[in-house]
Amino acid sequence: MFVDCHHVSQKPQDCVKEMTSRFDESTSDEESIEEIVRPCLIVEMGKELEELTWSYTLEYVYQAGMGKMKKTKIRSIYWKIFLGEVTPPPSSKDKKISEEEILDQWEVDMLKNRKLYISHRDKHHVDPHEDVDDDEEALMIDNPLSDCKDSKWSIYFKQKQIQREIEKDLTRMSGEDILFEKPEIRALMLNILKTFALENPDTGYRQGMHDLVSSFVYFLWYDGHSLRSATPALKQELKPQTLDTLEAIIPVSTADIEADAYFMFDKLMNGANSNLKSWYKVIRNRSSTDEETPITRLCSRLQNTILPCYDAQLSKHLHHHGVEPTVYALRWFRVWFIREFDICGSAPLWDAVLTELLHHTVNETSIGSYSESGLTPLEMGLLPLIGAAMLSFVSQELRSKDYSGTLKRLMKYPPVEDVSVFVEKAVDWSGSPLKAFLPRKTAAPADDVVPLRRAPAPLVAPESSDKNRQPGSQPALSAAGSPKAQLDKILQSNNELSKRLQNILDQFQSTWFEHERSDLSAEDKVKQANSYLLAIAELKQIKDTLAGSIPPAPYIPSLS
Repeated sequence: MFVDCHHVSQKPQDCVKEMTSRFDESTSDEESIEEIVRPCLIVEMGKELEELTWSYTLEYVYQAGMGKMKKTKIRSIYWKIFLGEVTPPPSSKDKKISEEEILDQWEVDMLKNRKLYISHRDKHHVDPHEDVDDDEEALMIDNPLSDCKDSKWSIYFKQKQIQREIEKDLTRMSGEDILFEKPEIRALMLNILKTFALENPDTGYRQGMHDLVSSFVYFLWYDGHSLRSATPALKQELKPQTLDTLEAIIPVSTADIEADAYFMFDKLMNGANSNLKSWYKVIRNRSSTDEETPITRLCSRLQNTILPCYDAQLSKHLHHHGVEPTVYALRWFRVWFIREFDICGSAPLWDAVLTELLHHTVNETSIGSYSESGLTPLEMGLLPLIGAAMLSFVSQELRSKDYSGTLKRLMKYPPVEDVSVFVEKAVDWSGSPLKAFLPRKTAAPADDVVPLRRAPAPLVAPESSDKNRQPGSQPALSAAGSPKAQLDKILQSNNELSKRLQNILDQFQSTWFEHERSDLSAEDKVKQANSYLLAIAELKQIKDTLAGSIPPAPYIPSLS
């Protein structure tokens, strides 16, 4: 389950709306809560879409992508804009497009892309068992033992081999999210990857592509699920045109999810500014075994060019121990950090990098602009700098380890509460114009690495202000700063936390006995879901208090 509750300073009651919007758990044990919470999101989706279309400018979209999408309910729509699957917005300096024109154009774009995908997929359908030709000459070519590369059987066997490779990788995803255990989801991902491999024979299918597709499918499916499960009464709360556009641009059926995810994946792999496909190509007959491929060149640039500029000590440490950048960075870059932070956790990183791709597209930056370096805008942009920020974040820990310990940490990156700190650091280092669109925050610490979590202040007695005490004598302790007073404060805090934990346990116990009741009304079910979510918020707050992230909060007698 992913519950975005990083705003730990909020009271649990204030977190309910946010937690409800991010309640992405779909396990069988909590399916009933899922079905209660998610349909209600359609109203917020509609409002967010209306705000987007009303303010549809590049500046608004840039601002969203650089940090204001943490609570978005329509991430799939934003990603379609970033990737150019739908008509991009104009600049605020250009003539404003009416909401009706935007919505109409989006519907046209989606219909066109979905039809085009069907033609791509169906043209590769080959089954030698169908329409068997009884002609003897034809059978000499089209038979299972034929050596002819153009025979139906040869093409069929080749496609089956690609399919087996994809299915093997999809099977490995079973433990990542219950969504990817659904047969219909695996089937559509298989179709997407197989169609891409056949449409791009120079690359074919390579391991890791399924991870990229999974991110698109995840947000398309969950956005669509909110729409699918919404009641007619909730839909009536939206403007007719808003509802029509949601149903047109957000895929509801698995067929539309498949088509939309394919084009988002294809835009990423074949885009002029990303050209991610080159990272997966297998270069045969290379003149030298030391020749760099695009992806190994990017890994080398991270550790040998970028890192020394921002963390020279760590750069020297990695060089001293002979740590090869491809060992860890290849995994980071090929799947855009999904294996380090999972799909939801890495989403803010994707938001920022995709926003930068849109910025390059609008400003007509292309590979030709980087012909001297041989790097694409993607390789020269935020992506490698995010990698450098990740290295710098664990710099102190890495520098205290030997070769083996360094590799273990790089191959198993520690949990991070909010990866947006990496985006902020990368944008700051890059000097990108997108820096102007970062969310305004209070001044960050002066350290080179911005900590995501601060350790609790040590309990030390304040020095006495008595200037007349004798040298060598101990400073006088105030009543508030005495060891006994500090101990009493700790015991009081622990007592408050104990009461809150008992209250949560009582709440879970009472709602659990109601879980199996079928006579509960819809209103009672919503209240029950809120009780669960409030309890989770309380537990999160207590956890952060014990970790020293936030000060102890007063005991709340009731969760209701």
